[in-house]
Amino acid sequence: MNSKRPFSIPCLDGIRAVSFLIVFISHDGLPQIPGLFGVAVFFFLSGYLITTLMRMEIASSATLSLKGFYLRRSFRILPPFYFVICFILVLVASGILPGSCTESDLLASLFYLTNYWNITSA
Repeated sequence: MNSKRPFSIPCLDGIRAVSFLIVFISHDGLPQIPGLFGVAVFFFLSGYLITTLMRMEIASSATLSLKGFYLRRSFRILPPFYFVICFILVLVASGILPGSCTESDLLASLFYLTNYWNITSA
């Protein structure tokens, strides 16, 4: 068992949560909520944390494996991402959520191309 705890800066978790909530609430169509500000803060913090992780890897091993770094990030991010996609599909298929999902929509989501798909199919 790995006793090494994952890197975390707890004081930034609250800021990330607030920026997430700003974006989440702005998707409800409230014009007074600055969704793009929340996105900017979230990406700024993510960039800071990713850079800090890379610097820590260089400090501990004197090298940086981009392949290993992004592989670890993928194993952390993609499983919950695919779980949410499957969960939404079940809710849509059961009629709990309105709407439908085409094969093209699903493939765009699975391959992380939803924004591109929405732009080109508009």
